[in-house]
Amino acid sequence: MAKRSKRYADFYQFLTPYLEKGNPAEIVWAKKEYRRLYKAAWRRVHRKENKTFTVGWTKEELGILTVASKKHKVKPTRFIKQATLAYINKRYIVPNQQEVNKILQLVAMTYNAIETIIQESEIDITSIRKTEEEILQLEHEIRVVLLSPKTIEQILELEIQKHPDTKEYLTQFLEKVKNDN
Repeated sequence: MAKRSKRYADFYQFLTPYLEKGNPAEIVWAKKEYRRLYKAAWRRVHRKENKTFTVGWTKEELGILTVASKKHKVKPTRFIKQATLAYINKRYIVPNQQEVNKILQLVAMTYNAIETIIQESEIDITSIRKTEEEILQLEHEIRVVLLSPKTIEQILELEIQKHPDTKEYLTQFLEKVKNDN
């Protein structure tokens, strides 16, 4: 609250000489001038704390960016920042975070429903506990798959470990693609 009062005090201190003169045109000019000076000071502080980059886009690139940002339901600038950080951290950008949260909430509600059944009834506790543990494991797996899926390299390594003959097939396939391009 003190910050807010100080800001208004600064404003009225700035305007006082113009208010005393009573000239409406000067008062309007003084308000605009105060706003201009305030914004300039804010920008100066903001630039010290935050680095900004200016990026140029062709029409085609802008179209691709716009489609992707709409798919993820965020503005292009926010999408650029999310995508950049996700790429650096080798993370996945969830296209619709609300839907993912809804799925996780439903799994958690299922878990809670089982907890309630256990407390209210006399069903075989062992089988219910086993089901409960499976649901917790499922929630964990869903969370991992949706929020940080494996990279293509990790998927290929796992596939080759499971089926060693896949390595030869992939090598041939990549050679074919390389030769076609």
